[in-house]
Amino acid sequence: MFFGAKKGTYIKINYIVCGIALIAFFGWLIINDLNLVTIILGSLFSVWVVYCWFGQISGYILDGSKLFIKRKIKDIIIDLKSISTIEEISSNKISLSLGTHLNIFSWMGVFQSKALGKYEAYATNTNNLVLIVLPNMKIVVSPNDPKLFINEIEDRPKKEAYETIL
Repeated sequence: MFFGAKKGTYIKINYIVCGIALIAFFGWLIINDLNLVTIILGSLFSVWVVYCWFGQISGYILDGSKLFIKRKIKDIIIDLKSISTIEEISSNKISLSLGTHLNIFSWMGVFQSKALGKYEAYATNTNNLVLIVLPNMKIVVSPNDPKLFINEIEDRPKKEAYETIL
């Protein structure tokens, strides 16, 4: 089952700002003489934007006993059997700072907050947050429908047990 990862306002603004900056950079190169420093800085910025685009979170898939955190490059896989608890949380329990893992199109990486302590985030907005507690870590995700997401994860062991009986 697929759960989308709706982009929050902050992420949408980043798309617009990066698009304008890239257009301005390439426009600058066309209009002005080529300056080595400008070319290097603009190229680095362009590569970083492409890296962020490929690394962004595009959704969450529940497949069998696995949760796949979908990215354009490499998915992150969580075994559902290892989940201790799962709950919906409010945004005031988290602390998301700009630039963690240098991705401007998703909140990814290791964060720290007073309410949760140390945790990893794979989110695209600060609404619809779900806390997944594993034996050795905490993970925060932001599926479009957190209640359905939680219900599906909690029902997976029951469904597997029922299918085993059949």
